[in-house]
This record gives sequence, C-alpha cells and structure tokens, in this order.
Amino acid sequence: MVKHACWMGIAVLALISCTEQEGTNAHNLVRANTIIVQYPETYQDSTEVSFFESSKVVDPFRWLEYEYSPSVTYWTKSQQSLTRKYFDSLPDKWLIEQRLRDLWNYERRSLLEKKGAYYYQFMNRGLQEQAVFYRSQAIEGPFEQLFDPNQLSDDGSVSVSDHTFSADGRLLGLQLAKSGSDWKTIRVLDLRTGRLLPDVIEEVKHSAIAWDKEGFYYSRYPSAQHYDRSAKNEFHQLFYHRLGTSQSEDEVIFADRIFPERNARAVTSVDQRFLILQLFENSHGNAIYFRNLTTGNPEFTPIYSFFDEQFDFVGGYGNKLLFRTTHQADKGRLVQVSTSNPGAPYWEEILPEGRSLLDQVYLYGNKLIAHYLEAGKSRVIVYSLSGEQLYEVDLQPLGLGAVSRITGNPENNEAFMGYSSYNFPERIYRLNLNNGVLEPYFLPELDFDPADYEIKQVAFDSYDGVSVNMSIVHRKGLRLTGNNPGLLLALDEELSPPKLQFNPTGLQLMPIMLEHNGVCAIAQIRGQEGNGRRWLRAGSGKNKQNSFDDFQAAAEYLIANKYTSSEKLAIYGQGRGGLVVGACLTQRPDLYRATIPANGLLDMLRYQRFAGGWLWKDLYGESTDEELFSFLYAYSPLHNVVEANYPATLVMTAEHDDRIVPAHSYKFTAALQALQNKTEAYPPILIRVENGAGPVQKSSLSKAITSGTQVLSFILFNSDEAIAY
Repeated sequence: MVKHACWMGIAVLALISCTEQEGTNAHNLVRANTIIVQYPETYQDSTEVSFFESSKVVDPFRWLEYEYSPSVTYWTKSQQSLTRKYFDSLPDKWLIEQRLRDLWNYERRSLLEKKGAYYYQFMNRGLQEQAVFYRSQAIEGPFEQLFDPNQLSDDGSVSVSDHTFSADGRLLGLQLAKSGSDWKTIRVLDLRTGRLLPDVIEEVKHSAIAWDKEGFYYSRYPSAQHYDRSAKNEFHQLFYHRLGTSQSEDEVIFADRIFPERNARAVTSVDQRFLILQLFENSHGNAIYFRNLTTGNPEFTPIYSFFDEQFDFVGGYGNKLLFRTTHQADKGRLVQVSTSNPGAPYWEEILPEGRSLLDQVYLYGNKLIAHYLEAGKSRVIVYSLSGEQLYEVDLQPLGLGAVSRITGNPENNEAFMGYSSYNFPERIYRLNLNNGVLEPYFLPELDFDPADYEIKQVAFDSYDGVSVNMSIVHRKGLRLTGNNPGLLLALDEELSPPKLQFNPTGLQLMPIMLEHNGVCAIAQIRGQEGNGRRWLRAGSGKNKQNSFDDFQAAAEYLIANKYTSSEKLAIYGQGRGGLVVGACLTQRPDLYRATIPANGLLDMLRYQRFAGGWLWKDLYGESTDEELFSFLYAYSPLHNVVEANYPATLVMTAEHDDRIVPAHSYKFTAALQALQNKTEAYPPILIRVENGAGPVQKSSLSKAITSGTQVLSFILFNSDEAIAY
C-alpha cells in the first residue's frame, strides 16, 4: 500500500542575483557566490525509525521513497522549478550546448557483424537520437537501411539496448528500451524483408536472447514488478518463446521457487547443441549449468554450483565448452569443460592466469583471441584452440588506448576491432586472423583534435601506502599553476573494467573541460575490476572505505602537483561511482568546489530493498548484518550528512529509475539542503530529475546534450571559469 507523507507548505522559491558591479570580476565574469538559492521546505518525520539489531536510525525523509505519491510528486516539481530557475540565470550556457552539438555531430558506427552474405552495423550520422541499423554486401557499402528505432517514438527515446542474430542469420532479436529503462521489450526483425514480426515479448529484464531453432530463450521477473519500478526484483525466470505464438503461451524453462534473490540468464552454443544457464546471486559471481538440446532431456547439468567466482561463456565446439573464469585465477583464465565430465577436476586449462587482467576471450576463425588489460591499456594475443600462442596483434601504431570489443564468427578468419582513448573516439579496424594484420576500416572525424592533448599515466600512494594508478588528460604544454579547472571522475564499472575510452561519462564532459584548459583524471581505485579480484575485494564489504580513500588521495595528488586546486576541482560519478562521489562529498567537503553524484547509491542501509539492489550485496554487505551495519553506516552518504559548508552540488536522477531508485537522490538532496550552512552566499544544493526511467546517456542524444550542458555549466560557473567559446 502506498504511504502518503505529511507535507508542510513550500517556501517561496527565490533566486537572487547580486548587482553587476558586485557580481563581476576582472574578466567581467559573473561569480558563483552571487547567486543565492532558497530551498523548498522539506518535511522531516522524526518518528520514522529503522531498527538494525541493536541499533536504531532515524529516517526523517523515508516518505520520499514513495515515488508515486502526490507528496513526492509535489516535492520533485518544486525542486525542479528551483533547479530550472538556477540554470536559467547562468550566463552563456547556450554556448556550451552549441559546442556539445558540434562535438556530437560526427558519424559513429558499431563494429561490423558478418552473417551469411551480409555485413551488419548500426550507424548514427551525427545528431540522430538513436543509431540506425544497416547492412551491406561489402564492407565499404553501399548500405541498405533495415531498421530505424527513431520511428518507434515521437521523441526518439526508444533505443536498441542489445541485439542477437539467429544461427542462420535470417532473424535478429532486438531488446528495446524506453527512456533508458532496464525493463525491455523484445521484437524480432526479419532480415530478409526488413520488417518486424508480430511477436512482442514484454517486461523483460536482465536477459539475453538465446536462439534455438523455432524460437528463443529469455528471462524476466513476474509481470507485476514492472509496474512498481522501485519494488524489489525477485523470482527471476527463464522462458522459451516459439515464434508465431503469444507470450502467454511461453514455456517456463527454469524457475527457482526457493531462492527469490537469484537471476537466471541463458545463452546457446553456436551450433545450438547446448543451452548454457548462468545463475546470479551477486554482481561478480555466478553458478553455471548446461542442457544438451539434442537429447530431449530437460535437466540441467551443473558445471559449477557456487556463486563466488565468475564464469563467462566464450563458445564451444563438439562436446567442449569454453569459459573465461576467475576460479583459482585472480585476473582470469580460460578453461575448457567437457560435457561428458563437467566437474572441476576434469577442466582443462587452455589459457593460464597471467600478469594482466584477462578481460575477454573470443572464439573466431577457429582461434582464440584474448584481450588483456593493464592500467586501462590493451593487449590482444591470438592463440590456437589448444592454447598455443600464434602471435600478438601490434597495437603500438594505434596510439595509447584500449580495445572496446571485437566481433567475428567461429568459421571466418576476419574480425573487427574497436579502439579508442580519452582523446579520440572509437576507431574500427579489420583484423586478418591468419596473420594478425590490422587495416583501418572506419576512422571517425569530429571537431576535436586528439593531437592537441596528452595522456599521462601516473601512480600515487593512497592513505594506507597502496599504490594506485591514475590517467590524467590535459592540453599539451599546459602550465600547471594550480589554477586550472579539474574534473576527477568516478566511473560506474557495472559491465566492464575501467579502460581508456573516449567520452567515458556519455555526456562529452572531458572534451569541454579540456578546451577550457582543464585537467581530467580517472583513478583505478580499489573496488574496481581493473587489477583483478583481489583489487575488487580490497574495495568491497568491510574494505569499502579504501575506495573513498583512494579517490580522495587522487584529488590530493592533483592538487599537490598543481594540476588544479580545491577551488577549481569538480568530481562526477554515476551509479556506483555516484556512491564514491557522495561519500567523498560528505567526508571531505573542503576538497572540492563542485560535486555531481548522478543516479547514485546514497542510502547504503536500504539499497538492497529496491529493484535489483540485492545483486550488490557482495560489494557492500547488508545492513541487517550487525557487523557490516557499522561499516555501512560509517560511510553511507545519506547518514553522514552533518551541518557543514558543502561545495556546490548537483544531484542527478531519473523520475522512475528502475536500477537505482530515485529515493537515494531525493533523500540525499533533502538532507544536504537541510544541513548546508546557509551563510550570506552559500554554494547551491540542487537536484536534476529527468523525466524517464534511467540515465540520460541510455535514453536519447538530445537528453544527453541537455544534461551535459547543465553539468558543464554548473561546474564551470561554480569554478568561476568564463565560457571559452
């Protein structure tokens, strides 16, 4: 039942600017401290208490968790009104918006995928909201348009979040997302006609599309959970859909009725002999099972039935299945499993653990292509199926950067590789698997010269003496005076380890900051996967404070070495990176001039109660555990807001975010506004609420541009930086 909070009157919204004489500096720049905001009054319910074993915690803003209640709707509209008035008062932000449009206005392509006689890829010609799907018989074209997701909505907010070809290459399964939502709709595109089949599979979440003869396997939660996006996701199930039938007729293939906090995901081998079932109880480990689809036996055979290590299916041939795994390998190894004897004692190690992180392994052209990462940089080595090294692909001529992914197929000796860095977007190369020769296929051209900027890779000591790597980007020849604007990023490494890549925020923040003689930095803090499982665990659970210490030590390094100063340094983080920003904001408010926690985990005592938050219990633990409670309470951003001089803060969320629910951001904003020291000119605490279901980067290009404009204008204005354009 929805609980409606008591609501006290909204104070008059005020936005007051000082006179031009008082509010300008030597460069005729309106200064940040000349804008004063008066916050809406937010009701605090002192009777709302949560009990954790022997502890009790007052939760005065609990009512903001009920996102569909009229009180919360009224509160968000009042906050958005304040935020809108604030940004309307900022000078020259339209110049940033125009520059962002220029930066986005270049052709972008996905990697080619060869199926039958055709090459397929997505293309965005520049300012299209979504990329369009094309095919061609030759890699250089001409290109035939097959599917345009921009036609599925008036505002271009429906995106293709994932796609999977059928084994015969005649059909394409599309996962469509509205406004960045994690809830998807599956449609099937007939590649012979370019038309969508009538099949519609709705309410899909955390799923793959695994083709098998006359249909495909997919995963979803019980349908009622779709309508309350903040509800805890439980009882994930695997279904089989036969083409030409309704979703109501779909067969349940796997359902765990005992453990509700368990997700099921399936893939099929290329020859469709085996169905591989992955079960997840956390974000960095899974059990693995298989079913032989040729025998008619519906039982799944276990390969590994625990949840402490990660197993990624690479491919198979005959009765052999290949998995990249962290089992007995901190940085990953490749093992081969026989379906005749699938137990761990019978696994054959094909690629042993090495010094670098084994990020991905691909089975193309009857060869193994291994992608390794070290300090965010890539190495690509090609092996035989038995693990004998054939050659290493020479990436040196491509410049300092990293491989995004590699596409190909098992029988073809041609593959395509994406490669990018912090100062240039993804370039696509054609890889000859017979000899390892790379040829450029597509080199995007945009109004940003990578030759003007340099990337430094440094190491610094964290508070406990552990060495941490960091990448720093700035204009070549930049004088380090300590007066340059700085941007330190805490990335959400939900899907992959940190690597050198262009536009890592999805908002084009780095190019704009660099063009303002700024310094951008990304540290590989503990709690990320870039240095292996031990590095991940060193920043997880009881050790989570190490992540925040590393991040703060990174900020101190930038300041001590005069890259920037505390008066010029901004920090930005999204998702799990938003937790890092929120924790560092509350622990060291003196260290930063502007902070932007976007779609962040900010209430660490209740995060596991919403949507799929329980999947992160391996990273943080649960507040119901008395021992872990003390660790979570010690750093939970919401619970460490005290009366203080907080820097300018822009909290960002989506109105109906179904991954990290907006209550995190609502409650954190309310707490900061209530306890911000309100001197004559105090930095603003604002919240930006997007009308959607997820981060704007996953929604549409126009929303990404609008969001990027506000983030950048907020950072530059509060750093007293004039717009450079």
